[in-house]
Amino acid sequence: MMNHEAFNKVYGRYYKLSVKIAYDMLQDTEAVQDVAQEVFVRMFQNFDEVDEDLIKAWIVLNTKRKAIDYHRRAHGNREILTFDDNLVRMESPYGRPDMLAEEVDLERLRHKIYCRLKEKNEVWYDLIVRVVVENENQEMVAKEYNLTVMHMRTTIHRARVWIRKEFGVEYEDLSRN
Repeated sequence: MMNHEAFNKVYGRYYKLSVKIAYDMLQDTEAVQDVAQEVFVRMFQNFDEVDEDLIKAWIVLNTKRKAIDYHRRAHGNREILTFDDNLVRMESPYGRPDMLAEEVDLERLRHKIYCRLKEKNEVWYDLIVRVVVENENQEMVAKEYNLTVMHMRTTIHRARVWIRKEFGVEYEDLSRN
């Protein structure tokens, strides 16, 4: 079980992100609060199992899953009649229900990529996460690593080339299914 200080630090850093993701999916303020609360309660209960370097990814993934679950509980599977009297499942704004399995597979692949990238080169991992994923200011990140912006971009490019080389076939297989 995690201590309260560590939880408060993670909560303070990522609560707004969780709320934003849930709101983008649900557009319901009360539901968003419920989803974010469930995510952080679950994180508090399972903190020892969450890789410290992947807390943000864990929160993002679990927020999406909780929002999808909440949406399904709230709306269920409804069917409507179209003008030509065909029964059609009402489409969710978050994709088809059968897309969820593909999204989970894609998220697993992302997790695998991040773990392997970190093993390969921690600087590549940090730069990809901070600049590409979190969209931090490139000049500030480059300065922290004592790099020019151009050198940092080249380094990110090398990391992306490595990712494509290592995981390109797996990604293509996933997108074909």
